[in-house]
Amino acid sequence: MTDKKNIVPFLIILSVLGYTLNILFHRFLTHQMEADAYGDFCIGLNVLEIAATLILFGTELSVMRYIPLSERASDSRMFIGWNFSFIRKVFMIYFLFVVMIFLSLIIIKIYDTELFDSVHTVVFMLLVAPFAALYALLIAYLNGKNNVLHSAIIDSIGRYILLWSVFVLAFNVAKIKAGSILLAGGYSFVFLILGFIALKVYNSKYEPIAPMKLLLLGQKEHSDQESQWKTSSIKYAFANIVFLIFLYIDKIILEITQLSEHVVGYYSVLVILVGFFVLISQASTYVLSPHISKFLHNPDSESELQALINKSNLVVFILTLNLFFIYLFFGERILGYYGKNGEYSGVYEALVYLAVSQIFLEIGKLALRFLLYGGFTDYINKVFVLCVVFLFVAGSTLTYFYGLNGIIAAHLSTSFFYMLAFIVKVKKEFGGLKVFSFY
Repeated sequence: MTDKKNIVPFLIILSVLGYTLNILFHRFLTHQMEADAYGDFCIGLNVLEIAATLILFGTELSVMRYIPLSERASDSRMFIGWNFSFIRKVFMIYFLFVVMIFLSLIIIKIYDTELFDSVHTVVFMLLVAPFAALYALLIAYLNGKNNVLHSAIIDSIGRYILLWSVFVLAFNVAKIKAGSILLAGGYSFVFLILGFIALKVYNSKYEPIAPMKLLLLGQKEHSDQESQWKTSSIKYAFANIVFLIFLYIDKIILEITQLSEHVVGYYSVLVILVGFFVLISQASTYVLSPHISKFLHNPDSESELQALINKSNLVVFILTLNLFFIYLFFGERILGYYGKNGEYSGVYEALVYLAVSQIFLEIGKLALRFLLYGGFTDYINKVFVLCVVFLFVAGSTLTYFYGLNGIIAAHLSTSFFYMLAFIVKVKKEFGGLKVFSFY
């Protein structure tokens, strides 16, 4: 495999290629749906991510902390067995919840077609969460083994190619309406296929695992570390859920406070575009996470980690700056390609300000990873709760009076606080390590 010190550029290229497919995919959706229907669809995707995260209960983050420390195949197999046993009850309860929703939808479809047609996309996306959760967990296992290239190919390229294929068939061949439950079925199909591929890759390269057997029967062997794994996962779960609420509460505020539902669609396109910044920093995070875990376990590896951080930060800085200038000078033209009549180009200024806000978030994420693995979850949770409360109060007020510009202003100020809160804490706790190369 490629030298880990030189792997970041390859991961970023894969991520950017995949996300370009994602952006084109959403451009396709804006041409198939009205702005209000597209906004509802995007909120459905956000709720899907929150539901899948709830099912995993923080274990997708525990994977990145504990599997890199496994010295033998039996150690990681023991953790994976515990992982599935731990989420088993949550998974089963949610599965029963899904069955109840599905049966209710069938009854509504039979007796009240108009009511069925008005069901929000969020309800349909809740049905997809178990498939999304299993897929996310299998990708986390590959990343935990530092097999970031295979996981990036599956998650960044394979996912969007499959989504493109399924939705082009759905809209252009099957002529499915926007908001149809069949679109949620398309997502389920994609997660099933990709999860199967990820499982095959993991089983061929590492210790074989049987997810469905572990979910249904549990694990017979037990480890004396299970208490530690459980405690960490519960803390990660709370932090992760609060963080996701922080990420997506802005759309919920817009959905509730704005009479013009198309505004949510406009904002959703902006979020998709600034997601490029997430991809750039995410590739670096995937590479650094196993090394951060090893550093916290063995501080003697500080010099190796610092060299890797410096190299990663340089690549991320250059690409982030270039992407920002692209949005600054060509953002209005890019937005003009969305929608049926170029209607999205009117929110160009909002794109620039949201890009700055997203950069603040990405700067804080590396610091967050150190604090998360270092056991500072109480501090992280306090910061997240403060961010959610501030964004909700300020966002609701400003959005009511100023619309889209109001939620952007609230997002920008909250992101700046988020960045400072984590940077200052990391400097205090890991003073000898320059997490941002210069600080």
